[in-house]
Order: sequence, then structure tokens, then C-alpha cells
Amino acid sequence: MRRAFAPAAVLVLFAACVSADRLAPTFALVASGALAGGDGKWLRNKLDLAIKLLSRDLRIAAVNQLEESVRSLPGGDDLAALRTHLLLIIRSLSATE
Repeated sequence: MRRAFAPAAVLVLFAACVSADRLAPTFALVASGALAGGDGKWLRNKLDLAIKLLSRDLRIAAVNQLEESVRSLPGGDDLAALRTHLLLIIRSLSATE
């Protein structure tokens, strides 16, 4: 049986993945060299926009932003965990439509 999360629960999960300090994860990725500075800022903006869309219950638009984020992530093991979390969130949001 596939578990579907309510939009509010997905929003809480998503916010936890981004962290209370939304800048920290992207700064860490930039500092480690996994992302260029401009890419980190772009990713942070996309994730912030997805959170705002979810807070307005605009799941399809939020999924579109998250999918674009996943497509734009460079390959490599440094970003594998982020990619996996984003894909899980996308799947959870898609299951609630």
C-alpha cells in the first residue's frame, strides 16, 4: 500500500529537509564545492518558491519547481542525498493529487 501524505505534512517534511535556516544547506553545498555559488542561490530560490507554493496548496506548481531543481542538479555523489530527498517529496506530493 502506498502512503500518501496530506499537503500540510509534506510541507513540514519539506521544510525540515531545507532546515530551519534555509540558507545553511545551500551554503554547505557551495562551501564543499558540490555547487557553484550562483547555482546554490538558484537552488535556494527554487526551494523557497516551492515552499511558498505548497503553503498556498498549489501542489502541481510546487512539483514543477522541485522537478526543475532535480533536473538542474549536477551529477555526482555530493548531491545524491539532496536529489533523493527531492524525488521522495515529489512522489509524496504527486500521490496526494
